[in-house]
Order: sequence, then C-alpha cells, then structure tokens
Amino acid sequence: MRVQLSTNKTLHFVNKHGRTINTNIAEVGAANVMLDIDDIELLDWAGNNKFARFWYCRDLRNCSILKIAIEKAIHKSPHDVQQRHLFPEKDDGKEIQFLGFVSLHRTGNVLNSFHIHSFAVFYSDEKEGTIVTCILTSRNHILSNMQDRVLQLMQLIQFKSNGNFRTAITNKLIGHDVVLDKLSRNGYESMGFDISSLIQDKEQDSFTIKTQYPIPLAFYMYRYTWAKYGHRILPSTISLNQIENLQTHSLYRIALQQLLRTDLDGNLSTSLNPPTKAKLDEYLSTVVTLGDSFDEFFKNPESRELFEAKIKEIATSATIIPLSLFINLFAKKFPKHEYLESTHELMNNFFIEMKTEPGQQMPIFELM
Repeated sequence: MRVQLSTNKTLHFVNKHGRTINTNIAEVGAANVMLDIDDIELLDWAGNNKFARFWYCRDLRNCSILKIAIEKAIHKSPHDVQQRHLFPEKDDGKEIQFLGFVSLHRTGNVLNSFHIHSFAVFYSDEKEGTIVTCILTSRNHILSNMQDRVLQLMQLIQFKSNGNFRTAITNKLIGHDVVLDKLSRNGYESMGFDISSLIQDKEQDSFTIKTQYPIPLAFYMYRYTWAKYGHRILPSTISLNQIENLQTHSLYRIALQQLLRTDLDGNLSTSLNPPTKAKLDEYLSTVVTLGDSFDEFFKNPESRELFEAKIKEIATSATIIPLSLFINLFAKKFPKHEYLESTHELMNNFFIEMKTEPGQQMPIFELM
C-alpha cells in the first residue's frame, strides 16, 4: 500500500462535474490480511467475497467521498443525535488517517461504489503516539475479529512512522455520549489496553484508554463459534418454573443442555482456567531455566517429543468434567428430589476426560 501511495497508483472517482479525482486510497484484497487463526466467518467473508478490500488513506483531507461515507456511517449508528467534531472545520495541518474493511465496485482504478464494514480514524502525535478518534464496526461483523485486525494493522503502519506501538482511544472528538460499557472495557482489556488506569474526565464525560504494546493475536476456534451460535442450535424451549407433570428425565436433559452450552468463565475467549495455567507455568519454568541451552533442548528429537507429550497431557487434563458437577446442578435445580449421600460420594470419584487413541484423529470421551 505504501508503494501505491508513493507512485499515485491509488483509486480514483468521477465527481459530479465529470472530473476524475484521486482519492489517495491504497488497497489490498481483504484475504491478504487474514490468518488461519481468525474467526471462521471473517475468513469466509474475506475469502469468498470478491469485492472485499482493505483500505488505507493517510490523509482524509484529500478524500472527500470517504469523509462523507464515515459521517453517514456514524449517523446510521445509535450515536446519530449529537453534533460531531471528528473532522476540524479549519485545516490545522494534522493528517487524519483512515484504515478499514470495505466492499466495493470499480471499473479499472475508478471507484463506482463502496460500503464500509469496519474502520478506524486516527492521527499521529509525537508524544502520545497514535490517537484513535473513531472506531466503528457493522453489527454483523462485531462478533468477529475484524475490529481487532483493523487496530493491529494500524499499529504496524504507525510503527513504520513512529517507531513505537503506543496507541490511545478517546471520545474527545467523536462525542461524550460515546462511552465504554463493561463489555467494551473487557474487550479492550483483552487487546492489552490498560483499563485500570482509565483516564476519565467526569466533568466533561470524556475518556482515554492507552496501550504501549502490540495488540495480540487471538485464536478464534470452534469454542468461540459455538458460544456465538450454540443457543440457536439448542434453543431453550422450556421454562422449568412453568412445567407440571412432565417426566423427570426430560427435565434433567434440559437442565444438562443448558449447563453444557454455558460459558462458565463468562467470556468468549480461549483463556485458560487457573489450574491449567498453573500447570503450564510450573512446567515451562523448568524449561526456561535452561537458559542458553533452550534451543539445543528442542534440537534433540527425544527432548522435543517429551515436551510435546507433556503439553498434550496438560491440555487433556483441562478437558476433565467431574460428575459431581452434574449432581450438584440437579440438587439445586430440583430441591424436592432427595439424593442419597452415597450418590454424592460416588460421583465425586468419577469424571469424564477426553482421550485420543493412537491413529484416532477424532477425540473420544471416556468415563474415568
């Protein structure tokens, strides 16, 4: 994209007077900025949508149609009432940049039409680094990592110019009615933004969150997709407090379905539970102490095989589901039904664990 900008091989458009105007927009195919670990829906959109592009404009002062499209996108959002000051009325010499995913139609390098899906508007500051003044993602893409990727690529582009990854997100220009709710704070915290030191001006209702580090890549695996759509596959078709004269095993099955499709950690990420993390930290600490011999350790096939086996062992232990969890669930769901103390004791000694037999590609579960 830098080559396109330096050689003026950018997109153009025809204005109402029939003149061809340079938009100063560089682009690549959206699939070119995707990774195999990305959300499967985003990969499908970028790979199968021949109109999907990733745009970069390093100065919106030279691209009027993109400024108008950004303002229209904001007006279509829930925050369409308040007067915005995203773009200064007078030219202050500041280069306001744009980065985002779009779908477009064009003839050669002449732009016919386009639609913005996710974008960030930002500028550079010598002291503060990159200041993001507006970030917006369409509703059908907000649960994918499209917005994460916009910020990640923005940091890479800015690192070339600034030599650092310092990034701040603020609502001082977009409007004080745009606030960070709990879910937004959790999301930005997972990206590495320091929420604990949130700069909040209560009098002016403005906020600024910052990070000095690259936004990490996240593995969007099947667990994440299941968390998004599992409730549609297994709908809650019955309310326990409205049931009368139904068979007991039917109630148990419904309660079990509701439990298994619940994200017990309260998030949609692949974050490790504390016991598994502790096991990994304990084992990896013994490897890291090898110091300069770390590389030599992995050059040895036997050592590498031993390392892989230990990691698999810890990963398998993370799949354990104690059967006592179910008996406790049923005891709380159905207080009128009495359970023998011996039943509780027996269930405490059994659990379900994932096992993979030699030559077996699909995992199976065993009662241990």
